[in-house]
Amino acid sequence: MTLELGKVSFVTATKTKEYLDYLEKGKLAGTKCKSCGALHFPPRADCDQCMSSDVEWMDMESKGKIVTYTTIHVGPTGFEDVVPYTICMVELEGGGRLLGWLDEAKEEDISVGQDVSVVLKELEGDRVIYAIRL
Repeated sequence: MTLELGKVSFVTATKTKEYLDYLEKGKLAGTKCKSCGALHFPPRADCDQCMSSDVEWMDMESKGKIVTYTTIHVGPTGFEDVVPYTICMVELEGGGRLLGWLDEAKEEDISVGQDVSVVLKELEGDRVIYAIRL
């Protein structure tokens, strides 16, 4: 099975294939470097701090705070049919940041610093997105 995150396809033969396994279970996953302790989300197969490939997989917190947000009114290619939509940058409680779509709320209901939760939301087929919920 191949999962697509949004409209981007991830091939199951990559070094971070385990990421797909976590997504299939509805979990957020990151990697932690065993050499220097750096945390990576989204996960990385190689540490960007010390260049080690000795990383371990870990569950990531699904709670965080909004760092910034914006509403897209003119969508890029492939997203024209879903505008307008609001995306949020979220700082996760355990470390790391992610960009996700605001789900089941309006832009006027959100603010920087607000507590949110992150869930995986299935779209048509095997597609999933990070959905931000207030």
